[in-house]
Amino acid sequence: MNDHQQALQVLLNLPLRHIGRAADLLWLQFGEWREVPSRKGGTRRVGEWALHIQTPWNFVRDSRIIVGTRDLYYYSEASSEFAEQGREFDWQKDGVSRFDRHAATLNQEFEFTPPPVTRILCDSVGTFTLWLGEDLTFSVFPNCASTSPNFEFWRLFQPAKETPHYVVATDDGASENLNP
Repeated sequence: MNDHQQALQVLLNLPLRHIGRAADLLWLQFGEWREVPSRKGGTRRVGEWALHIQTPWNFVRDSRIIVGTRDLYYYSEASSEFAEQGREFDWQKDGVSRFDRHAATLNQEFEFTPPPVTRILCDSVGTFTLWLGEDLTFSVFPNCASTSPNFEFWRLFQPAKETPHYVVATDDGASENLNP
């Protein structure tokens, strides 16, 4: 078992609770919900573990991609004014991306039946697949040379805890087990 696969083993049997984005960064929440202080005051709900993904990824069910990286870059409705102009989704403006629409559907499903991580397969460069429940997979595939400067592919960590983050990045950006 390689280091990346070993790090991801903490997710085994944990339910996937929620997915979302911050601009084009995908985040996933796993495990039981916890209330933690919010930077804006009050509290927010986070999972026991989180994955942040900054490289291509997809969710697949029944040999069909449900949602993938490129969905972050397009407006939800093809009839939107911006889509008609051929413009990519602008995170600084109001609106809904294709990702937002598909994520909302998945999150409704996860709310009632959160799929547990049943299997994990990971290679030595950080490509991995999580099997979620009986019919859903989530795959991540780093897509630039290891010698590329300072690029983070993904990180695994415990939100709002002062524990090290497990980071998979290019050689210049690689720093496994970083402190938050």
